[in-house]
Amino acid sequence: FFFFMIRRPPRSTQGVSSAAADVYKRQWYQRRVHGIQNFHMGKKLTPDMVFQKTRTDKLGAIKKLNFCGNDLDDVSLVSTFSSIEILSLSVNCISSLKFFAGCAKLSELYLRKNQIKDLSEIGYLSGLDNLRVLWLSENPCSKNINYRNHIIRTLTQLEKLDDRKITPEERDAAINFQDSYDTTEVYEKENSYDESNVPKAIETKNKIQNEEGLEKNEDN
Repeated sequence: FFFFMIRRPPRSTQGVSSAAADVYKRQWYQRRVHGIQNFHMGKKLTPDMVFQKTRTDKLGAIKKLNFCGNDLDDVSLVSTFSSIEILSLSVNCISSLKFFAGCAKLSELYLRKNQIKDLSEIGYLSGLDNLRVLWLSENPCSKNINYRNHIIRTLTQLEKLDDRKITPEERDAAINFQDSYDTTEVYEKENSYDESNVPKAIETKNKIQNEEGLEKNEDN
């Protein structure tokens, strides 16, 4: 029989080996953290992605498009969609509305669960006269105390905001309402609206399912 013995390093080198191991562990940890931070980085909407979805390279002719849940943070390409009418980009990483300003024919815009923080971004949509439906729920800006009032007053053409139709009473209240807080102020509580200034609108029965159904059917 042969016995293999594992030789321990001399005591004089044990400290060096331990230090080297610590350096290795620290470098591994740093790479791991860096990888996790980059894991949630979004991506850019490209003509090739649109072609794969629509089978057309004529971006100006597209009327309906659904890219829900694609980790998109750069949608500058939508500024070339001159004929787009229904655009679904919910569950992405979009932080600005500026690229939608040129979509003159846009009537329905779905941006639920993105990263839009500042209510002043709504101003980019003020020139879209055909916009009737806008979904911005579950964005950071939706927790602002003036969320519905500010949007309804800015976008007078809207008929529905998120899962609620805009009633004549709510529209009148929003027009007469004066913002008491800056549009960048965000509230963590979901029910932080001032009920005395915002009349309760009738809740629709389908709520979120309406948008999800549209997003699923757009590919058909």
